[in-house]
Amino acid sequence: MTAIALFGGSFNPPHVAHQMVALFVLETAPVDELWITPTYRHAFSKQLVDYEHRIAMCELMALGDGVDDIILPHCRERATPVARLC
Repeated sequence: MTAIALFGGSFNPPHVAHQMVALFVLETAPVDELWITPTYRHAFSKQLVDYEHRIAMCELMALGDGVDDIILPHCRERATPVARLC
């Protein structure tokens, strides 16, 4: 069975601390994949950049890590076997 860690947040924008958390989890926790899941709407009505744009920024962040265990589940139906990102 695949062990999956979920990493949710507004990612408005995703930044180096998000990358550090993602890599730390993959290196120290017994998980096979880390799924990044941007929130659609902020819990306290904070203004956010467009949802699709934040997903695109998360993709760039994940691809920049060079790690293929970071997945954006919103894009799984279009996933490729190489990077598993849209």
